[in-house]
Amino acid sequence: MWWAKVRLLAWPPIQFNFRIHFAKEIEFPELVEVKQQADNELAPYAGLAKAWHEIARSSVANYPGFLCSARSSIGPIQSVLELACGAGTLTERLARVAPEVVGLDLSSAMLEEARVRCSAIPSIRLLHEDFRSFNISQNFDAVVCASDSLNYVRDLSEFHEVLQSVASHLGRGGLFVFDTLTEKGMKSLSGSYLHGYTKSTRYAVGFQYDPSSRREESIAYLPSGFERHRRMPLDPSDVTAAANGTGLM
Repeated sequence: MWWAKVRLLAWPPIQFNFRIHFAKEIEFPELVEVKQQADNELAPYAGLAKAWHEIARSSVANYPGFLCSARSSIGPIQSVLELACGAGTLTERLARVAPEVVGLDLSSAMLEEARVRCSAIPSIRLLHEDFRSFNISQNFDAVVCASDSLNYVRDLSEFHEVLQSVASHLGRGGLFVFDTLTEKGMKSLSGSYLHGYTKSTRYAVGFQYDPSSRREESIAYLPSGFERHRRMPLDPSDVTAAANGTGLM
């Protein structure tokens, strides 16, 4: 944890408990066909958005509980900004511990799901914004980024820009809490397919990590098509390097 104008905390690895298993090849016949066709590419999360709430609700870390515990050291938390809010699963939970919550996401499909999920909660505001560079003209007591979303930065320079934006939106003594996937984690996933089950669909995600470039490409296969996702690992040393000069250290 770094202490200065704001506080920055990296969350421990998430323990998944929804229905998944790993294999070396795709085991769902309908998704093998999608892979073989390879002519129906979707925008990232255009297909996964419908299933994301069921995936996220059992895998996202207990950030509301953490923020409640943090009140003893940082004081009352009246406002929370959630980066990459997805389908609004965590956003909805954050509204139970803070009277004002703002969620932003770049995916229109995800925001559509989030707006439906959070429509009855007037304290939540949802914005179509990119976490790499945003300006809401407001300070928050806490900023949260869950589900390894920060791994979508293209390089450390871009990660630095994210942290600068976060710092400019935190009030004095505010807290930024997040989780990331490290290089060790990406290496362990590489070459395997994660198979997931939800009430509405089955999906598979294939992972390939290139250590020489520190880049991962994953492809999510769904009955409606496939999505291509590109990420980079973020280790503690990367966080320290990117946070330099942002006011987060």
